[in-house]
Amino acid sequence: MLTKQGDTALSKQLIFRVVAIFSLIGLLNGLSWANPKLFNSIRQICAAYQIDVNSSEMNLGQRSDGRQELTILINSSRNNFDRAMLIGFYAAGKAIKYFQLNVDVVTIVVNTEYKTDTNIYASSELDKVMSFVDGAVSSSEFIRKLKFS
Repeated sequence: MLTKQGDTALSKQLIFRVVAIFSLIGLLNGLSWANPKLFNSIRQICAAYQIDVNSSEMNLGQRSDGRQELTILINSSRNNFDRAMLIGFYAAGKAIKYFQLNVDVVTIVVNTEYKTDTNIYASSELDKVMSFVDGAVSSSEFIRKLKFS
């Protein structure tokens, strides 16, 4: 037989567990909604510059070193890949800044067609992307600071 103190302690534990479960569910739902909004914002910015990007070609994930990375695949002609890459970095930076997400690295993969498909990869730390987005660094300076592979 439980006493009033035992009932109260059991009630408090049950309430705590229910609140903890709902908080966890709310947190997970918030994270799952962040990606579509972020991806849609990037897609819209790219579309304003006539660069087509699909949300399915974007990924926000964790690298093996534990840092958050946003990766975007952009299709482009071989004569236009540098413009597409710059617009991709710009769109990513604007969207990350707007949604205030914790992203460490932005990687843009530009797929160009010349005889065969060729992928050009470029990565940048978020602080460099933000200096480009804010206009502190020109596009030519930003291109020189990129890490290509």
